[in-house]
Amino acid sequence: MGRRTRRRGKAAAISARLDSGVAGVLNATTPLWSLLIGVVIGSERGLRPVRPGGLLFGFAGVVLIFAPWQTTGPVGWGALAIVVAAASYAVGFA
Repeated sequence: MGRRTRRRGKAAAISARLDSGVAGVLNATTPLWSLLIGVVIGSERGLRPVRPGGLLFGFAGVVLIFAPWQTTGPVGWGALAIVVAAASYAVGFA
């Protein structure tokens, strides 16, 4: 079993514990993470005030859709894994 197959297996196991809509929303945070990482490492220049505002609204919307106050058990760890995956994808774009 190759490394890629094992990773896909882990992602499938994590996604199986989450609602597909929540997993999709969390995975769609990649552009938000890309902007945030770009700002932190300094590759994003000319940041106008509207972009940080949009970033805050974007993350606030994800929190509202995700509704972590309504979840219990292993769903939290699966969601965290998907958020970390989305942030790691964003490193390639930052």
